[in-house]
Amino acid sequence: MTLPEYRDLLARLHGFHEPLERGLRDASPGVLLGFDAQACARTPALRADLRALGMGEDEIDALPVCGGLGPVHSKADLMGRLYVVEGSALGGRVMASKLDGILGAGNAEGRRFLSGRSAPDPLPWPALCRLLEAGDARSDTPAVIESAVTTFHALADWLTEGDVHV
Repeated sequence: MTLPEYRDLLARLHGFHEPLERGLRDASPGVLLGFDAQACARTPALRADLRALGMGEDEIDALPVCGGLGPVHSKADLMGRLYVVEGSALGGRVMASKLDGILGAGNAEGRRFLSGRSAPDPLPWPALCRLLEAGDARSDTPAVIESAVTTFHALADWLTEGDVHV
């Protein structure tokens, strides 16, 4: 992957995560199970990476965003979306370690998003798994799965919808 291709990928990921996180922030408090959408937001890291790779704030603000990711409407919807986002963060850490060729060895600039949140992680994978196995989520397993599948499809469609070149 070249640096421009990587920047384009981050721009596309920003276009997915920004409306997804807005949907989490706009959800009613009763749906969120005490989940702190602001503490778990990953778009600030995406924005920092895009700035480190030469984009200005106005350019980032003008990036296209994915449609169809409205507010979270149920606890099951929340859990399904978080499963996708937090699960992908695990793979992101592996990918971040492979970027030395284009970003330089030991350089955190440009790979904050893929590297994951700094400790303490507000919603580490084991905590999400415990929530998924708890009473409410367990009884809504089909709805959680439906939300996760819908979110995966939205991401796949968004990533293949057309080129974003920045």
